[in-house]
Amino acid sequence: MEKINMKKKLILTTLLLTAILLMAGCKTGDKEDKSDNTAEKTTIRIGMMSSSDVIPYVLINKNGLADKYNLDLQLNTFTAAKDRDAALQAGELDGVLTDYIGICMYQNAGFDVRITGITDGDYILMAGKNTGIADISQIKGKSIAISENTLIESTLA
Repeated sequence: MEKINMKKKLILTTLLLTAILLMAGCKTGDKEDKSDNTAEKTTIRIGMMSSSDVIPYVLINKNGLADKYNLDLQLNTFTAAKDRDAALQAGELDGVLTDYIGICMYQNAGFDVRITGITDGDYILMAGKNTGIADISQIKGKSIAISENTLIESTLA
């Protein structure tokens, strides 16, 4: 039953976010919006890590699109992927921003999840100015900090 409810929320999340973005781009004229704001808002809880991928979601709230379409878009920022994943598994989130490896891990664990959108972000490897590292070839044998079980880890392995 919980899997079905989670699946319905994921589908609803995808459809609502798509509809919001499409309707925002299709609005014409200066007509006042006459939507009924007395109805109960639909709550969508999204778990995310800090990255440029969150910008569209932040803009939905900042530009009032969530309110306009009677949504309560709750953006939950996590500092660790394992905490975000635990919140999703506990049913505290309706969806997450994650990478392909995260989706594979969810699916391998029996969660019925789907990729509903993608971004084409870059990963930047930074070194402190006192490390003497100026080129990627100079990291061999050095210790680096990265997220475990992520696309970044797989790329650098």
